[in-house]
Amino acid sequence: MIVASASPARSISDLGSLNPKILKNEIINEEESPLFGKKALLSLNQKIQEELSRQSQREMLPQFYIQPVSIIVSVIVAFIFGGLWYGPVFGLLWADLIGHDTSKPPSSSEITRGMLLNILGSTLTSFVFTHLVQVVRPSSWGIENEDEDKVQAAFVIALFVWIGFYIPLALNTVAWEKRSWGLFFLNVTYYFFHTQILAFIAAVTV
Repeated sequence: MIVASASPARSISDLGSLNPKILKNEIINEEESPLFGKKALLSLNQKIQEELSRQSQREMLPQFYIQPVSIIVSVIVAFIFGGLWYGPVFGLLWADLIGHDTSKPPSSSEITRGMLLNILGSTLTSFVFTHLVQVVRPSSWGIENEDEDKVQAAFVIALFVWIGFYIPLALNTVAWEKRSWGLFFLNVTYYFFHTQILAFIAAVTV
């Protein structure tokens, strides 16, 4: 047991459960506790300071919340958008750029496989964006009433993800897979809108 300056006696094991404001009052000085030697008091005070530091660090950790509904909505919207982009809008151009023979439609198994992989990819991207939009959100770090620009922040996040990840990957397809520049611009334009859609939905629903 220890004698504290402004509270009942407590053991060191009790310190972790104390509120930091209360814990500050537990720091002991030699004059207030003459029964303890100076070395023992320094050791106890150091333990209290370390516990204060740990509690402060825990309070600084961001709080992330994953909304399954947000991810589901994002995947559905992205699936519809992708179907329109590579279907009625630019489907023929895309098929021509990749050298696909439109007279030979893909089998049902190929279509199912493509759809499932597309859904998986959109799910992963949406999951990441739900985290990214919260990382830059002040309220995630305990700063209240500072989230007015969350849509603008989502736009910037998606823009940098597009520039830093999607464009370099698409450039590699031109460099090593001999894809045409026309296909490059078609794909990166699609991914620009794709990332913006997912980031926007994450920003307004999480």
